[in-house]
Amino acid sequence: MCGLTYTALWLMILPIFGERAMLIEAYIMTSVKIRRPQALPGRTFEMHTHCGKLYLTVNRDPQTGQVMEVFARFGKSGGCGAAIMDGLTRVISYALRSGMEPKQAVKALTGIQCHMGPQTCLNAVAKAIQDALDE
Repeated sequence: MCGLTYTALWLMILPIFGERAMLIEAYIMTSVKIRRPQALPGRTFEMHTHCGKLYLTVNRDPQTGQVMEVFARFGKSGGCGAAIMDGLTRVISYALRSGMEPKQAVKALTGIQCHMGPQTCLNAVAKAIQDALDE
């Protein structure tokens, strides 16, 4: 993501998500990140948001079956929203590999609305993680 450091990325995300971001940061700062295997099984969900189509891939640890990373791509390329979503899913993935329970990510992201209503990209991320947990 444009060579941004973790600190610079966090300073971009924190004002947008406020206290909910603190939940994720607490896991990142107090845990040791699990090394990512070369290949992971996962599933890609197509979600419809106010910003258009959002493709969310939720990958699992092949040994434990635990959700360990999330990727997001918009149906259209570029833009600030795509960069923010890329950064957010990197932070979520880091937290998941550091021991955060996936349900905590769902709880932190569910219910965040924008000026266009409740069908936000953040709710889509929460729903994709929840759908993966329900499988």
